[in-house]
Amino acid sequence: MMARLPGTAVFVFDRELVLEVAEGSALIDHGHDGELLVGRSLTEVIPPAARITLLSHCLAALDGTSGVAHVRTTDGRLRFDVDVVPLPGPGGQIEGGMMVARDVTERHNREVLGRALRLQDDERTRIATELHDDVVQVMTASLFALDRLEWAPGVDAGAVAGTRRVLAEALERTRRLAVSLRPPLLVIDGLPGALPSLARRFTRTSQLRVEADVRVGRHDETVETLVYRTVHDLLDWLEARSGASHARLTLRELDGVMEGQLRHDAPAADVCVPAVERVRLAGGLLTHEAGSVSFQLPLEPLPG
Repeated sequence: MMARLPGTAVFVFDRELVLEVAEGSALIDHGHDGELLVGRSLTEVIPPAARITLLSHCLAALDGTSGVAHVRTTDGRLRFDVDVVPLPGPGGQIEGGMMVARDVTERHNREVLGRALRLQDDERTRIATELHDDVVQVMTASLFALDRLEWAPGVDAGAVAGTRRVLAEALERTRRLAVSLRPPLLVIDGLPGALPSLARRFTRTSQLRVEADVRVGRHDETVETLVYRTVHDLLDWLEARSGASHARLTLRELDGVMEGQLRHDAPAADVCVPAVERVRLAGGLLTHEAGSVSFQLPLEPLPG
């Protein structure tokens, strides 16, 4: 029964550490034939990266001790939790052991992404606060000082006015940066408020004319942050593409999945690597096609 569970494999071994049973969807998913593993020693079958850990648990099982091993494949891409238990015979003596391996790669990736998003958000909030409370205040005070200086006797009013203009532009850029680091609308209104605001900002400050049709409700902050950062990455990526002038974002939720599509008029585009990796780690899917990018993300809050 356990062998039929998704992402699971079951192995039974005797006291000589020889496999008697090897079956399960996890084996099939990763291109292994369980029947070809039967009769082989665990020392041959277990990958080098997990060999020491698993063999120690298997030997402990033959002595009557159960345990859980956390292992990964040699290339580090896949992670498994492996329960190792003793198997007693009819007389009560331990005749072998059983390993039940569960693929926890997606769960691990979501935990890592959840921790990373929280750390990034904490750091973004800290920087945004410092920009507002320190840099913006100093620049604003400097503008007031220039206003007073402009009318002072013997001062080159044109030079002061030019300096004031440059400082005012820098102040506006700094304010926009502080807002983009931690958008207040994302906290207050969620994605229905933050994403249209983001679209308007790109329309106002770049060559892109961006429309946003967002019809979703409120969700856990990790989900909303993940979607917002993904869309922001895609718009940054599209803005850098030659010939892109228009983009339209649609966002819907259906059966526990957030579905987004960004249609654009860029004549040719590569792949937005940051968005692809972020969505992959969250257990979702992002695909590029001619004239559009689509993504699907699970709505479960990110652990960590």
